[in-house]
Amino acid sequence: MRDRRVFGASREGGRAIVAMAALAGLAGLACGQDITNPGDAVTGFGGTWPVGEAPEFAIDNAGGSKYLNFGEINTGFVVTPTGSGAVRGIAIITANDAPDRDPTGYIVEGSDNGIDFTLIAQGPIVPSTLRFTFTQALFSNNTEYAQYRVTFPTVRNPAGANSMQVGEVQLLRSGNVLTPGDPTVTTYTDGAFSNPGEGAPNLFDSRIGNKLGVFNGNLGPTTIDVAPSRGYSIVTGFAYYSANDDTGFPGRTPADLTLLGSNDGTTYTQVFTTALTQASANYQDQTYTFTNSQGYTSYRIVLGTSTDTFLQVGEIQLFGEVVPQPPTNDACADAQTISAGTTAGSNFNATGADTTPCGTDDALDVWYSYTPAVSGFVEANTFGLGTLDTTLAVYSGCGGTPQGCDDNSRVQKSRVRWFADANQDYRIRVAGVDGSTGTFSLTIDEAPEVHSDAPVPLAYNFNGMVHNGESGDADAPNGYRAISDRGLRATGQPGSIEVGLEGQSGLAYSVETRAGVLDIVQLGDRNTVDGGNWIFDTIIGNPDDGTGTINFIGVQPDWLPDTNNSVPQTTDTTGMSLAMGPETRIGVLYNASNGGQLFEFIIGFDNGESASVLLSAPDWFGDASPVPPDFGVESQVQQGLYLGASETDLGLPGTDLNVVEAVVSTASLIAGGFGDFTGRPIQSITFANAARFQAGTAIYAATIRDGVSILACPADFNQDGGVDGADVEAFFVAWESGDSVSDVNQDGGVDGGDVEYFFVRWEAGGCF
Repeated sequence: MRDRRVFGASREGGRAIVAMAALAGLAGLACGQDITNPGDAVTGFGGTWPVGEAPEFAIDNAGGSKYLNFGEINTGFVVTPTGSGAVRGIAIITANDAPDRDPTGYIVEGSDNGIDFTLIAQGPIVPSTLRFTFTQALFSNNTEYAQYRVTFPTVRNPAGANSMQVGEVQLLRSGNVLTPGDPTVTTYTDGAFSNPGEGAPNLFDSRIGNKLGVFNGNLGPTTIDVAPSRGYSIVTGFAYYSANDDTGFPGRTPADLTLLGSNDGTTYTQVFTTALTQASANYQDQTYTFTNSQGYTSYRIVLGTSTDTFLQVGEIQLFGEVVPQPPTNDACADAQTISAGTTAGSNFNATGADTTPCGTDDALDVWYSYTPAVSGFVEANTFGLGTLDTTLAVYSGCGGTPQGCDDNSRVQKSRVRWFADANQDYRIRVAGVDGSTGTFSLTIDEAPEVHSDAPVPLAYNFNGMVHNGESGDADAPNGYRAISDRGLRATGQPGSIEVGLEGQSGLAYSVETRAGVLDIVQLGDRNTVDGGNWIFDTIIGNPDDGTGTINFIGVQPDWLPDTNNSVPQTTDTTGMSLAMGPETRIGVLYNASNGGQLFEFIIGFDNGESASVLLSAPDWFGDASPVPPDFGVESQVQQGLYLGASETDLGLPGTDLNVVEAVVSTASLIAGGFGDFTGRPIQSITFANAARFQAGTAIYAATIRDGVSILACPADFNQDGGVDGADVEAFFVAWESGDSVSDVNQDGGVDGGDVEYFFVRWEAGGCF
C-alpha cells in the first residue's frame, strides 16, 4: 500500500507518518462526555413549542432536529440525565435557520429534588451565525446533580426573532480540546482521495454541515493526524457526527474508529477503538467515553473502511482536559524559525503584555524568526485557515526597527509587505485583537504579486446599505431602504463589509461609506419582490401612534423616482481609460434575497461587441456557497458573512448576510468560448435579466484588476489636441522602433494590428 499525503497546514520540521497501530482494543461505552441521552426525561418551560420541535429534540443526539420555544427569552428545559458526572460545560449546535433565534446566554442549575435548584454557572455563549455549528462554554464545577435546568435568557436579535431555537444541547463533563484551524495531516489508502473543500480540516471546524469526504474510502483506512493548538491534553471521550446526507446515502459511515496519541509526532500509542454504527439520520451523534490518564500533544484518528465507495464524516470532537502551557514561541527571544510557505500556529496560553499601534489590546502574542536568503519584497499574511482575529507586525530583530504593522487587510486577517535584506533576521509577531486567542496560518511569500486594482465607479441606483445614522427611521425621505426585508450594515467595525474589503481572489474593492447617498446597484423591483410583501407604504407611518400600513416599512423615498430597477443597469466605464489586457480580471461583489438569483453580467467594448456571462447567488440568509461558476466565469465563491440589518426599512441590527464574489478574466472568456477581447477598451459594465422576480439583487462593488491603460484619443497620437499628419509620422516612428507606446490596440505586441487600429481612428478624424 502506498501513502498519499495531503497536508492541511505545514509544520516546522515535518511530521513522519508511521505504520498504523492495530485496531484491536477495548470497545467503547455507548455514552460520552455529554451526560444527556436520547429518551431522558425532559420538560420545557418559558413558552410553547410545535409538536415536531419539542424540548426532547434538544437532547436527541441529532443536530438536524431542533427545540423551538415561542417564549423567546428566559426559555429552556429541565432534564433528568441517565449519564453521570459533574457538568463542567455546555455546548449548543445552531439550528437549521433563523440565526436571530440563537441563544446568546446560558444559565445551568442543578437539583437533587426537582424543586430546589442551585446555580452552577451562567454567562454568555456566542454562537456563529453559520448553521449547524458548535459553540461551547466551560466552567468549574465538582458537584453532580440528579436534575439540571438549562435557561437561555437571551437570543441574538430579540427584535427580529419570534422564538428561541437550538439544534442540540450538550451538558459536558469536559470540553472539546480541538479548535477550528488545528493543523492536520491526512494519509489515504492508495487510490483514495478527497476533493477540495472536503478534506480533513472539515472534521474539526465545529461545523457539522461541512464534511470529510473520501472517494474510494472502501479500499482501506483513512488516517488523520491532528495537533490541538490548545496544547497538551488528556482525552477521555469523543463524539462522531454523521454528515449532511447520510440518510440518502447509506453505507458511507466508517466501519470503526481508532484513536491514538503521540508526544513526538512519530510514535503513536492506541488510546481507544470502537466499531461505529451506520448513521440512520443526518448530523447524528455517536458518543463514547473511556478511561485514560495519559496526555498527548497530537492525536491520530484512523477511520475504517466504508461499505459504499464514498466515505464521509460530518465532525469529530475529542473531549478531555487541556493542561495549559505557554507556547514555546511566547517571547521574541524564543521565536520559532520559519521559512517561506505556510505555518500553522496559535496564541493559546500566550503571556505577552505589550501591544502594537495597529490593533486594540493585542498583547497576547507569539513570535517567528524569518531570514531571507536574497533581498527583495516579502509579504507576510494570516489569510489562511484559523479562527483568530489577528494583528501582524514585522521587526528587524527583537527590539528592532518596525517594518510594518497591520490589523484588517482582508476581513479580520492581516498582511505586511516590506523590503527584506538578505540574511537579516526578521521577527514576526502575531497577536489577537481585544485579547482574543485562537488558531491562525502565517504565510511568508517571497515573490508577492503586484497588481493594479481600479474600483469601478458603479452607477448606483439605490440606498440599500445601513450606514451610521440611517437606522430607526423607516420613512426618512433620503434614507435607507431595503431591497427586501433586510440589508447590510456598514458600521466601520470588524465584520462590516467595508472593513478589510479584499476578495477571496485577492482583488481589492471599495464600497460607499457615506450615509444618505446611493450605495448599491439594485436589480429588481422592491414593490414586487417576495410576492409584494415589502411594498412601500402609501402614507408615512409612526411606530408610536400606529399610523401607516406597516410601521417598519417606509414610503417610496425621494431618491427613487421609479421602483422598477429590473431593466438593465449600466455603468459607463470609458472614463477609466482601461482595456482588457492578457492578465485583466474583473471582480464583482453581490448577493440576493428570497431564494437567491441568477443574472447576466455584461462587459461592453468600444467596438460594440460584448461578453455576457451568468452569475448566481444563493439566498443571502445564513451560510451558503454559490454553485460552481458558469462558462466564461473564472471563479464564483462565498466572499463571507457581513453585519446585517433587519426590520425592513428600520435597518436595526440583524442576522449576518452572505455575499458572493465572482471574477471574469480575459483568460476565462477565451476558455468559455466568448472570444479574445485582449486590447479592447472596456466601455461599460451592465447587470441585467435577473431570472427570479421574487428575489432582489444587490451589487455592492466592482474592480478591474490589471487593466491596460489606453490613450484617451489614439488618433491624436502626439497628444497635441489635433488629428493630422503629425500623428501619422509620430505613430510610425514609434511603431517601426517597436516602442510599446505604439501598441494602440493593447494586445501586448507591436504589429500590423496596431497599424489598422490607428488608421481606422485617424481616418475617422476623432476619438472613439
